[in-house]
Amino acid sequence: MKKIVDGNSPKLSIADFAINPADGLAYSVDRHGALHQIDLESGSVVTLAKTGVTGTFGAAYFDPNGNLYVSNNSNGYVYKVAVGSGDYSMVQFANGPSSSINDGSRCALAPVTSASDILIDYRDAPDSYGTYLESNGARHKVTGSSLFFGESVDAESDASAYPLSDDENDNADDEDGVQFATAITEAERAVAIVNSSGAGFVSAWVDLNKNGVFDGNEQVLFDEPVSAGKQPVYMDIPVGVSAGDSWSRFRISSTTGLAATGGAPDGEVEDFPVTLHASDTVTDYYPSQNGWSTIAFEDNWPHEEDYDMNDLIVYLRTAVSSNAAGLTNVTIGGEVAAYGAGYHNGFAIRLPGVHPDQVDRDQAALHINGKEVTDWVIIEEGREETILMVTYNVWDFVGTGDFCKFYRTEPDCGSDIQMSFKASIPMIEPVQADLQGVFDPFLFATPGAWRGGDYETAPGRSYEIHLKNQAPTEAFDYNLFNRAGDDASDPSSQRFFQTEKGMPWALEIGTRWQYPVEYRDISHAYPQFAEFATSDGDNNLSWYLIDNANQLLIFTH
Repeated sequence: MKKIVDGNSPKLSIADFAINPADGLAYSVDRHGALHQIDLESGSVVTLAKTGVTGTFGAAYFDPNGNLYVSNNSNGYVYKVAVGSGDYSMVQFANGPSSSINDGSRCALAPVTSASDILIDYRDAPDSYGTYLESNGARHKVTGSSLFFGESVDAESDASAYPLSDDENDNADDEDGVQFATAITEAERAVAIVNSSGAGFVSAWVDLNKNGVFDGNEQVLFDEPVSAGKQPVYMDIPVGVSAGDSWSRFRISSTTGLAATGGAPDGEVEDFPVTLHASDTVTDYYPSQNGWSTIAFEDNWPHEEDYDMNDLIVYLRTAVSSNAAGLTNVTIGGEVAAYGAGYHNGFAIRLPGVHPDQVDRDQAALHINGKEVTDWVIIEEGREETILMVTYNVWDFVGTGDFCKFYRTEPDCGSDIQMSFKASIPMIEPVQADLQGVFDPFLFATPGAWRGGDYETAPGRSYEIHLKNQAPTEAFDYNLFNRAGDDASDPSSQRFFQTEKGMPWALEIGTRWQYPVEYRDISHAYPQFAEFATSDGDNNLSWYLIDNANQLLIFTH
């Protein structure tokens, strides 16, 4: 076999070469980990850099994007080198078979995967953690494998990264194999319950410094052997944790030594948002760390109108962190699940008992679909209580799709959820405040937007709809009470946003609720609802369960 030699390099076999379609030159990695560029016409060799990995490499080939892949014969690891980037460091891309002789070839212009290849389980953390295939995302081969977390595993042609992950949007959530039994607190042992389909090895990582990647020292579980069924695993959390919202990753496989990224021949990977705690902090979640409560609005107040209670549907979860001195941080997560409103509305959440001056505004942040909001001030100014302004106009973030008038309320007008948000509101100093549940979520009229014939001018922020018997904010115009319509509010007796019979214009349901389709009265879709509402919640407590619904009147994705 022909050898090509330069004065400073070891002899290279032409079988070790792969031709880069981007420049027509050949590349090879020698046993010392040096990357060589070869001109096949002249036979000249240029040593570019050390890749950081040594060994005997075979089966070299390129993809259409100019990425070189080589297989380490001794352990079967497949490494990727982004030749065109100028960074020649090897990154472990996948696990493969070990071999004393490891040759291979592929068409350099063929994609690594195609949209029709539904064979691989990817995960859905933000892509900075290694999610998409292009980023060498964590992934596991599904076909032929019976090893996975939880009850099932689904496969994709590529990842769907947060906040638009497939698990939240396709009604096929397979992130069901790991449940945290304790909080993740610095200098303490965290416990998670792992549900495995069979025998394998589990590894886990937590972004403890919140820098958006799983660093090498952030692996908290190393090839922990598990068997079929549920069992606890224990993770020792070091000191120096940055408190707040972060991400974790769990991988199960029959193969050991997996990294936080790269491929595996079997098993599954699951990503979970987590909250990190300082050693003296406890956190209360509502309705649970990974659960959702539903807020539903009828936006025709003070009129009942169609009373379909789907003009704005928001899934919410909250977390309140505190220490011995008081409340230290509030986290709010949400998804806009439906918008069946003819009017333009905003959405906000009040934190009762927390003055805006107690909030660390410089550190407070709101992210919508993963992007930090900078277009408006998220903590409303000039108020006596903290009000998080999620959006001034929901229509800015959702669209109806073809032939639909509303967003996810009409038959045959389903779509993936388009708007998710997450807010972190830290305190300057611990605050004495009793925050529970979903706090005070409310709908308000978009400033400048028409609101119907009841109003000579657009009411804007002076128009609000709150949960039953929740007083409005100081921005509300109390002259709007007791105008023409069905409202029977009486501020003097703390009676707010309800009819004479006690029917509300806003609801909280402590689960991910299936709401009525457009123009269908909630009392018809859920026949037990009216008695629940008029009894002030004393009767028909399970009215909201789908088994108690007229399912022909319920929206389905």
